Amino acid sequence: MRIFRQAQVKNVAMRSFGWPFLTVCFAACCSQVADSSSLVNARTPGSPATVLVELFTSEGCSSCPPADDILSDLVQHQPIENVTVIGMGEHVDYWNHLGWRDPFSSALFSARQSEYDARVFHSGTIYTPQFVADGRIQAVGGDRMAVRRAIADAARFEKADVSVRTDESSGSELRLQIRIEIPASFSTRHGFDVVSGIVEHGLATKVPRGENRGRFLTHGAVTRTLTTVGRINAPDRAFFKTVSAPLDRAWKKAELQTVVFAQERGTGHIVGVGSSWVNGQQ
Repeated sequence: MRIFRQAQVKNVAMRSFGWPFLTVCFAACCSQVADSSSLVNARTPGSPATVLVELFTSEGCSSCPPADDILSDLVQHQPIENVTVIGMGEHVDYWNHLGWRDPFSSALFSARQSEYDARVFHSGTIYTPQFVADGRIQAVGGDRMAVRRAIADAARFEKADVSVRTDESSGSELRLQIRIEIPASFSTRHGFDVVSGIVEHGLATKVPRGENRGRFLTHGAVTRTLTTVGRINAPDRAFFKTVSAPLDRAWKKAELQTVVFAQERGTGHIVGVGSSWVNGQQ
C-alpha cells in the first residue's frame, strides 16, 4: 500500500458534492464505514443487490497489481452470493512522476478520490490501492477479505432501481437510455447526481519504467470516462433521460460496458447502480 498525504495532490481540480469525481482515505488496515446517511433503510435479507466497487489504482504503484487482480476476479466471477458487483478501476495520476505515466490515468480520478477523503472518510490521507463500495465503505486494495466484507456491508442497504440501455449511435458516440426510480422510503435532504461512465475490460500494459518496470499488467475494468449527466432533486423519485457519450475508435467495442449510478449529494453515498454492454454484447 502506498500513501500520499492529501497536500501532495492539492493541485488536482476538485468538484463539490456534486459527485462526478470524489475521494477516499486510509483507516488503519481494515474497511471503514462512512458517516451515517439519511438513507438507512435495510435491504430485505436474501434479496439480490447490485454494488458499485471503485478501485483507485495506478500502473506506477508497485502495490496496485494485486488489487487490480482482485477487481478482475470480482467482475468476472461474481463470488458474493446475491450480490452483483459492477467494477470501475479509476487510475489516479499522482504516481506519474515516478518514471512511468499511466496511460489510463486522469486528474479527474485523483480529484474524485481526494473528494471522498475530504467529504466521506476524513482521514487526511490518500493512498493506493483503495477500494470504495457504494461510496460508503473503503478497504485497502490488497486485502481480499476486507474488500468482500465492504461489498457485503454495502449490499445491506436498500437500493434504487437503475437501468441503462446502450446503443452505438455513430462511430464516435454512444446513446444511453437511462431510467432511475428512487424508493419512496428513501429520505434525503440533498438530492442525487446521476453519473455515467464507460468501462473497458481486457486491457493490458507492458510497463518499461517505474516501480512496475518489466511487468505485464492486466486490468479488468478500466474507467475511460466519468461524467455527471443529470440530477434528481430531493422531492423527485424518478429520472428518465437519453444521453450521448463519446466513443473512442481505439476502444474495443466488444469490451465496453456503460455504468450509470445515482450518488447522494452531500454524503457521496451511491444508492443505486446499473450497467449494460454496447449493443448488448458481453
